[in-house]
Amino acid sequence: MVEDQHYIIGKPGMVSCPFGDKLQTFWDLRYEYFELFDYGIMVDRNGLISAKPERVSNELASRIRGDRVLDAFTGLGMSAIACARAGKQVVCIDTSAERIELAKHNAKIYGIQDNLTFITGDPRHIMREAKQREFDAVILDPPYNAIQEVKNSLITLDDFSPPAHQLLQAAASCASQIAFLIPLDFDLNQLKRFAHHIQIDDAIVGDDVRYRTAILWN
Repeated sequence: MVEDQHYIIGKPGMVSCPFGDKLQTFWDLRYEYFELFDYGIMVDRNGLISAKPERVSNELASRIRGDRVLDAFTGLGMSAIACARAGKQVVCIDTSAERIELAKHNAKIYGIQDNLTFITGDPRHIMREAKQREFDAVILDPPYNAIQEVKNSLITLDDFSPPAHQLLQAAASCASQIAFLIPLDFDLNQLKRFAHHIQIDDAIVGDDVRYRTAILWN
């Protein structure tokens, strides 16, 4: 068991979590996160912890209008892969070159790599440099400071990294639709100034709401 291992390649028979016992609960759900895990999906520690069920990614892809999508924090690539499987062309951005390589690899596992373009960089800069309405939609799934959850206070735009108001402004400059993946205790009132219409989509796992997406239209 290698707790400081950067990433692993999925294969059958991997019962114990190679990242350590503390992540075993996440590991036991790997087939919900990655349907083709045993075919060689590559995952790192952060990706395993932050992964969403593949069904949730597929539902998000089905709600996005249009065929040109920018995935601003692609991570392991699962939102982008879901969009590509739905027939969309996706530009995938991540600040980490290593995570871009993981996403590229996973796209090949699903056989949709030709629908994806990968860029390492700051998504704010790339969105600001894009043409107006160059994309039909932007997916935003930035990391956030979970310390507010511990304090039982609402998550705000400033708790994301980078600050989400910068991301929303940049996304609005290049797309008419934004899918913003947010924690359940996010302060929804903060979104009102960024869109004419906002739709909240909740994903239920078991009997509970586990994931939330705010879809903004301008």
